[in-house]
Amino acid sequence: NYSFIQTEIDTFLMENMRLKTDEQLLLGDGTGNNLTGVDSIAQAWSVGVGSPIESLAGSVISANIHDVLEAGICQVIQSGQGNRSFYNPTAILVNPVDACKMDLLKDSEGRKLYPDGVTEINGVPVIRTILVPANEAYVGDFTKGTVYTLREMELELADQHGTDFLSDTLRLKATLRKGLLIRNVWANAFLKVADIATAATALTQS
Repeated sequence: NYSFIQTEIDTFLMENMRLKTDEQLLLGDGTGNNLTGVDSIAQAWSVGVGSPIESLAGSVISANIHDVLEAGICQVIQSGQGNRSFYNPTAILVNPVDACKMDLLKDSEGRKLYPDGVTEINGVPVIRTILVPANEAYVGDFTKGTVYTLREMELELADQHGTDFLSDTLRLKATLRKGLLIRNVWANAFLKVADIATAATALTQS
């Protein structure tokens, strides 16, 4: 029975293709059929010597995840000639668990620092996605990347593999071709926090 195939395509296959595309745009390593995603070109969060935010090292009292991400925004801006007209971060991507940790931050008297939850930091929207592993995060000016669609999604049905014709079996294949272009001169518009906990320690005033 094939009458339900269209519904299955709409509710399962097409949605999963979109999710796979998002995964490739963020995490693709550029090998084989993989895209070269943001993760492959993003600069590393750092307050080390030579970093645009070197002066923040050991300067924050009890630094937390919110502080790390705000410092990341500053690093991206400073990497773009120190102004928001060059690199203007448009999104922060975090794992839902880490976003929850920010939502639950409290002051010394047990009051939530962000009673309505953290939806933005310094004007930059916070996006919660399981594509980002826990304890990692991305900050970026996503206007500096362009997604090119080389071929829209194509769906093909076939019953010619092996004994498919005899067993009344159909195989469905979905493909598309996309590319992500981030010019080398704009690579620093994107930043990765590889270890939020370690970054918070580097910020914390001793």
